[in-house]
Amino acid sequence: MSLIAWRIWKLKRKAIGSNDTEIQAMLEDRNFRTRQLWAEMYGDGGRDSERTLRRDWVETQEKMAIRIKGILCTDSKGGYDAVELNESPLLGLSNTRAALQAFQLRDNLRRTAAELRWVASDFDLGDTTDTTMVYSL
Repeated sequence: MSLIAWRIWKLKRKAIGSNDTEIQAMLEDRNFRTRQLWAEMYGDGGRDSERTLRRDWVETQEKMAIRIKGILCTDSKGGYDAVELNESPLLGLSNTRAALQAFQLRDNLRRTAAELRWVASDFDLGDTTDTTMVYSL
């Protein structure tokens, strides 16, 4: 696994709990766009002469992204469980909007054949970009 995109940013909306913020961050991830760009760079779109004039652009882009393996990693066990395991009406989240985003994320991951994986924070590659570790000898 390699780190392609990672960032820290201020949330666009206020969140009540930490799982709500993790769901929002997962939904705003760049995984799909990166896979789409990778497919375009390697000619997955086909020749212009082979394309029909009228087509569903969203479906075409999703078909291109499916051909590139996409893995979204998080160190939030609660956020992972809400998207992957929980089946309650609000997915175990305290906020209705976060639950709707989790449902949207779940659907997007399934539709574009991407995976959501939980990693322990010790192995999270994103932490190396903002966390300074101090070792005592």
